[in-house]
Amino acid sequence: MPLSASTSHLPVQSPQWALEPVGDGELAEIAELKKLMAESGVEGPHVAKLFMERRCQPLKKRNHSGYEYSGLEDTTREVQSHLSSRDLERRLARLFEMGKLQSAHPTRAPYSKDHPRPEVSTTCFPV
Repeated sequence: MPLSASTSHLPVQSPQWALEPVGDGELAEIAELKKLMAESGVEGPHVAKLFMERRCQPLKKRNHSGYEYSGLEDTTREVQSHLSSRDLERRLARLFEMGKLQSAHPTRAPYSKDHPRPEVSTTCFPV
């Protein structure tokens, strides 16, 4: 339903408008995750490059996770054609307004069917 051009009353304050988006503890946790990601070399342009190379849509529902990518015949690819390095760099430069994809971190091989992600323990210990 479209909004009317004007109303005859003032806006009514909602208690939800005064709430902070997240608590202080959550902000600290997000900052720590962001720091860990930067230290490990995981940065936005690198993630975007990976999706572009694999020709997959990042927000589309897929049959399997990205780390299970199996190559050119993977069913998550939108198109089968290969994107040249030059075209890839040009698209990234437009997307991130930069000349070249650079990082202070060494490039890591992305997870795939041939390079699986490491197993992690999710065991919780009482405090």
